[in-house]
Amino acid sequence: MTTLEAKVNARETLGARRSGRHRRSWLSQGSAAFSDWFHAPHDYSWIVQHRSVRHLHPVIRGVFCAATLIYALTSAIMMFSPRGPQGLEARAWVCFMLVVQLGVAYVLLTCPVPNKLGFVAFGIFGDVGLASVLVCYDATAATMGSALFVVTGAYCIFFLSPRWMVAHLLFACGFVVFSAWRGWSTSGEHPATTLAVLTVILTAVAGVPVFAHIAWTAIGGDARRSARDPLTGLLNRRGLDSAVLDLWDAAVVRSESIAVAMVDVDKFKAVNDIHGHDAGDRVLINIARRLEGVVGSCGVAARTGGEEFVVVMTGERTAVEFRMVQALSVVHDESDEVPITASFGVTVLESDSVLRSAGHSIVGRMLRSSDAMMYRSKAAGGNRISVASL
Repeated sequence: MTTLEAKVNARETLGARRSGRHRRSWLSQGSAAFSDWFHAPHDYSWIVQHRSVRHLHPVIRGVFCAATLIYALTSAIMMFSPRGPQGLEARAWVCFMLVVQLGVAYVLLTCPVPNKLGFVAFGIFGDVGLASVLVCYDATAATMGSALFVVTGAYCIFFLSPRWMVAHLLFACGFVVFSAWRGWSTSGEHPATTLAVLTVILTAVAGVPVFAHIAWTAIGGDARRSARDPLTGLLNRRGLDSAVLDLWDAAVVRSESIAVAMVDVDKFKAVNDIHGHDAGDRVLINIARRLEGVVGSCGVAARTGGEEFVVVMTGERTAVEFRMVQALSVVHDESDEVPITASFGVTVLESDSVLRSAGHSIVGRMLRSSDAMMYRSKAAGGNRISVASL
């Protein structure tokens, strides 16, 4: 073998190896992307409780109602079709489902937006109910009617998790294939025609919802992450602003006191200088977890910058003050890798304060007051709470 031939062979071998690596890379990337999508957490409460979508609740209920009425309308029309339900039992079942669909539409239109269980139940009802009606039709009508699975798929895009989306797709696609096979075996249709129809319906039923759900999951994840601190997972300043509005509304309804605390880690610069920034990050993460544990369902904790945290709680004044003292105590733990202390500045707005008439804008004044109280705690040596009332 000449030197030139050896070089050419070496180049071809290297190219083949690179091509194989590229193929494996694309395959592994695609597999990882699917795994990330499939296992992505689905925040049901964020979808319906976030302040930006609450005004859309009537629209959401209307969309649910309209989707159900589409099923009901189709069922009613097919009662008069020669391809519709044949026989007493089939017609009775379709009539029963028609009544159920009208009842579900009424409930959706008049009741609040459902919770997580309600979302899942509606999705299952859409799939199973549609399939139970379609099997009463002849094979051709059932195959064409399978296109209505697109409606449930569109619903899954926005309101159900990737796992439920996959379950819907497996059920819907399985039913479409079964209906197409039933039509081909009973009608004698040419296989190419059956395959073409099957491809079109599967594309509509599966393709569009999958791509849309992946995009929606990514967008929704970005929206939620934009309100969170990436290091600690606590709310950031943007997320805090939205959460405070909800806490204010709840406190007004229940006539409860509101407390705002500014929390600053004492001598945190020394922690980074002596132990390193990784250790400093672990300190912040530990503080975040402990503050969340103390706050619980009574309020929110946020990291607003550097070593600074904000805690907002509602409740009876004595209970709120007790939790603030508890927060101070849990921040410090001698068994920690780097034991630290923190300075707390707290401002409490009493349930009967005349300043409540100013609305939630008073929270800005409370933050400034708490900031001043926090610096008073630092000036006194740190590891303490200074409290003011409005």
